[in-house]
Amino acid sequence: EHKPASYRIVIMSRSDASVGLMDAAYFVSKNELLAFFNATLDMNLTKIEQTCTGAVACQLCEYIFPRSIPVSRIDWSCKASFEYVANYKLLQAAFTKNRVRRHLDVDKLIQGKFQINLEFCQWLKAWHDQQVPDRGDYDAAAVRAKGKGGKNLPPQFRSRASGSAGGGGAAPP
Repeated sequence: EHKPASYRIVIMSRSDASVGLMDAAYFVSKNELLAFFNATLDMNLTKIEQTCTGAVACQLCEYIFPRSIPVSRIDWSCKASFEYVANYKLLQAAFTKNRVRRHLDVDKLIQGKFQINLEFCQWLKAWHDQQVPDRGDYDAAAVRAKGKGGKNLPPQFRSRASGSAGGGGAAPP
């Protein structure tokens, strides 16, 4: 029997909702988070605030759920907070598609303030650790190259192996 849409039940992933405020995930240091993102996604992040564009979260989501985000639409070159919103829309769509229950306070995240971005990065790392084994075959730099601005990445988003290759660009906060 077909039920109307309002009566359908959507099963959400439990692991994403299981990271509570007192979870050990929220005691991970900024240096450990930066090392995690830099190693996992082959980047050169030096500040948590550089994740405020949403591009790093989009790539991590794509790493966990391959092909869940159209990587060509991730904007690595955005410089103003209003431009970051498009990346968060991609992320939210991927969360919905993969039944990840996580509220994104985009208005706060795009401000580039340390504390809110730190907490989101801590959640992202815990979510990653619960979801994914190491993907040794993942070429993070090649994935970024397919995105907007991927051929001329800001320094913090360039491959650690290439160092200064990939052009310049203003860094987000």
